[in-house]
Amino acid sequence: MRFENKGLLHAVIETVYGTDPGSGYAAIDYAEGSEIQARGEKIVRNVVRSTFSPKGHVIGAKEYTLSPQVELRGGGIDVTLQDPEADPLLQSCGLAKQDAMVIAVDTIVGTFVVGETITNTTQAGETVGTLADIDLGTGATGVLFIKNLQNPPSDGDALAGGSSSATAAVDGAPSEALIYIPTSTRANMKSSTIHFYRDGVRHILTGVRGTMELDFTTGKRAMAKFALTGLWNDPTDTAEPAATFSSIDPPVCYGATLQVGSLDTDEAMINAIQFRLGNKVVPRGGLQSAEGRASFEISGREPGGSLDPEALALSAFNPWTAWKNATAQKITALIGSTAGNRFRLGLPYALYDEVAYRGRDGILAYQLPFTAKGSDTGDDEFYLLFY
Repeated sequence: MRFENKGLLHAVIETVYGTDPGSGYAAIDYAEGSEIQARGEKIVRNVVRSTFSPKGHVIGAKEYTLSPQVELRGGGIDVTLQDPEADPLLQSCGLAKQDAMVIAVDTIVGTFVVGETITNTTQAGETVGTLADIDLGTGATGVLFIKNLQNPPSDGDALAGGSSSATAAVDGAPSEALIYIPTSTRANMKSSTIHFYRDGVRHILTGVRGTMELDFTTGKRAMAKFALTGLWNDPTDTAEPAATFSSIDPPVCYGATLQVGSLDTDEAMINAIQFRLGNKVVPRGGLQSAEGRASFEISGREPGGSLDPEALALSAFNPWTAWKNATAQKITALIGSTAGNRFRLGLPYALYDEVAYRGRDGILAYQLPFTAKGSDTGDDEFYLLFY
């Protein structure tokens, strides 16, 4: 007899696709309802013979699917910012991890442009990184979110935008960060090996790639729901090894800092934001491959999601016109307030798919499904930043 609520999920990024590195596994807490399944082509042997009894079938190309649900939480700070617990799973979803930085600035002159290179004019014009996003505060203050970090600035340094020529001064010590952004370059798409135990039975999935959904619902834990596919390896009776799990509690979804286009988020409450990455994961077959699968490839994505703000007067918030004109809306959500255990979902160019009313305990609200589009440069339709 084996028990349903005993198990272990170990994951590690692969150096060579489909090859178990053999060490470096990270233990990841997963929620009930996370299941593994054998998937394969059932080939019916519909031969003709002197009886109606079926001949049976054989299994053709085969694979594993795994659907872990994990708490979204940061990795904390141990001298430096640590990777979030879900790092191997996030990277397995076609997300490139980069060093990043959150920089408070003041004395802003001009208009910074997302995607431009930020330079440090105090340090002879050295490159700081690329502007992933910007939040403007009161007066000439704001916060710059930098991806592809190269040279961290210091308090008081002067910054400039490479294409906008906007300028600002660093106000205080910047915060170290990690950012996950989508990539369309196959060479930059990581894969992982996962050891998934169910009370002493070990399933090894190699060459794992997949997609995910994020759920930020008021008063609940922020959750990441993954749909992963990996190469088949026969399961074995293997005892779970000793594992060290993160002691960091997940931030609860309240006290969030939100932005939805021009909506006054102090006036209209939002109960939930959902986001789906929408990767298309396809098998790559081949006669030479073991079990009929050479690899799993991410061949496209259709990111989007939904949110449900309360309805205000149209003069205060008009999603109908934004939908009609296909006007891009900036959507951001910062969850958590503790350094090392906070994260920000950013969607710079969301488009509403439709607009509908919904009731919420007698309060009129909208249901706004959206598509997350990118700029002309691409690979910038969303980001997930931990700091």
